[in-house]
Amino acid sequence: LRERRLERVLEGYSSVLRPATEQLAGRIRLASIVTAIEWGRHQVRIWHTSPARRKRPPLPPPAVLLSVPVGVLQATPPDEGAIRFEPPITAKSRALAHLAMGDVVRLVIRCRRRFWTDDVLSRRVAGEDFDQLGFLHTSDVRFPTWWSAYPDTAPVLVAWSGGHAARALSGLTTREVTQRALTALASALGVPFYRIDREVAHVWTHDWMNDPFTRGAYSYQLVGGRYASRDLARP
Repeated sequence: LRERRLERVLEGYSSVLRPATEQLAGRIRLASIVTAIEWGRHQVRIWHTSPARRKRPPLPPPAVLLSVPVGVLQATPPDEGAIRFEPPITAKSRALAHLAMGDVVRLVIRCRRRFWTDDVLSRRVAGEDFDQLGFLHTSDVRFPTWWSAYPDTAPVLVAWSGGHAARALSGLTTREVTQRALTALASALGVPFYRIDREVAHVWTHDWMNDPFTRGAYSYQLVGGRYASRDLARP
């Protein structure tokens, strides 16, 4: 299966927040790790530290809008990244029990050129025209899904792995993950590994599963969790 269109923010998703961040300049605290939230009817205190784990004076906002990954909410203090609530937010326990964080490994590869549009390669892969390639689905168990920047012509490919395959890749070095991804792509395109490897200019990835401030990638509802997201969002 192939799709012809893929929408994205070319300037990066940070540009979506730029108008708000410009208005709030000077009031946004970066590099602050929230460790605890003490809340009551008329008072809130947020305890936070520096990245070096140095305690900072608590913040006394009038209210808190909590927007952190589900995996962080499910973490238990004193685990790194976990937030302690006082009193505990027990009313959210049922909703959190019906949500989970998915296991995903994504590799962004900037190539030296859009090599997949070569005529020779097109004839090799059953005459497929890859000039307008959006998605590429393969039978590889490690990286079954790929997509390009099309309709933008940037020489970028993204490799995606989820579920059990992603868990097997988690914890590996970027070099090891890259080698497995390129091996999968070379097999799907029917070309030697070295031909794909020499086209790579740079690679980016992130181990979300082992990041204490995400603990996974993409949340989803478990069986019986039809209203879990709605219930979690309630004050």
